[in-house]
Amino acid sequence: MQQYIFNPLGMNMSTAQRDQVAQHLVGGLNKKGKPTSHWDMASLSGAGAVLSSVHDLAKFVMANFYKDNPVFNLQREKTFQVNGMLSLALGWHIYRFKKPEIDQLYVHDGGTGGYRSVLGMDLNTQNSVIILSNISGLHFLKNGKLPNLAIDLMQNMMDHK
Repeated sequence: MQQYIFNPLGMNMSTAQRDQVAQHLVGGLNKKGKPTSHWDMASLSGAGAVLSSVHDLAKFVMANFYKDNPVFNLQREKTFQVNGMLSLALGWHIYRFKKPEIDQLYVHDGGTGGYRSVLGMDLNTQNSVIILSNISGLHFLKNGKLPNLAIDLMQNMMDHK
């Protein structure tokens, strides 16, 4: 990830090596709101070890807005149709809407013992929502509420254009 994504995009605060950004981390909270230790996922780094900042994730989103990039195009390519409104791609949920101003939203969320995150982006309007929280992925917000908040925020942006 460092060599192929973070470094080329100038994402200097993004890594799977916690010790490289430890002094910048906000402490995570468990599902009861008490401080909790970080989950170090060395063997499963693609499943939750990435540490980043809103600023760096904005760089990632901006790179996705350039539709000529074959790498980003590949990871957004639909691989499975769940239903009429939801498809899956390599790392993305693709939500389709009946509103003409919103073609589709790409959303990815995640959570660990002390953190929760969601990133949503609309390639056509080049709008995005990034939410990073130090609330446990096991918290009640885990059950779709944070991704739904991101989708609602994206729709709200379109409604107030």
